[in-house]
Amino acid sequence: MFQSYYTPIRHCSGRYFESRLNWISINLDLMPNTINDALFSLSSPSGATIKSQATFSQFSDIASAWIGDLLTLDASNLYQYNGLYKDSLSVIGNYIDPTLTPIPLDTPWNWIGYLPTQSLKVNDALMSIEASNGDIIKSQLHFAQYLDGVGWIGNLKSMSAPNGYLLKLSNIDTLIYPDPLDLKGDVDSKERNPIVPDYHGLTEISATPKALLPFARWQSIQVNMNLV
Repeated sequence: MFQSYYTPIRHCSGRYFESRLNWISINLDLMPNTINDALFSLSSPSGATIKSQATFSQFSDIASAWIGDLLTLDASNLYQYNGLYKDSLSVIGNYIDPTLTPIPLDTPWNWIGYLPTQSLKVNDALMSIEASNGDIIKSQLHFAQYLDGVGWIGNLKSMSAPNGYLLKLSNIDTLIYPDPLDLKGDVDSKERNPIVPDYHGLTEISATPKALLPFARWQSIQVNMNLV
């Protein structure tokens, strides 16, 4: 395990929004995580909405704030952001150790975030749950279904940040993402830096040395949400 490498150093994450529905998750422990602070960097939120599995908020031009019962953003959740304009978002937070962050799962549907900073194959990412025949995992554009004796099959080959997912289960369970470096056997690496998977999407976390603080000098990488 590499738990000691998840040090409480702030990092910056960036993502790009299309002028439509975007499925996102934020795999950082945001500081602060209130919705108005987390989405403050959006340049054109007018008319936009954001919802979790059970809550919803809309941007108010009159109040210049997000109004609704979705009050905070949590890394464990998928959020659906629907904007009228193309936009980009930068957020600040600490790395999260996915092996120490269990995500409770209910039946049937769960809106889940993706916590690791590196991409994982679906079978590896979901290895902690006891999936049943017919269970489903969906990204915004792809999906896979669990087949007994085979595993997860479909056109969703990998999971990566900053994407969020819908997970349909037949039984209550708990998801604990593995550490990608454990699966790679890379015992000499102490970095949780991005990797480019062989399939779709990019992990866009960018580590920032303390010497480059404050915020004005933090770096972020924008990711087109069409790529999953």
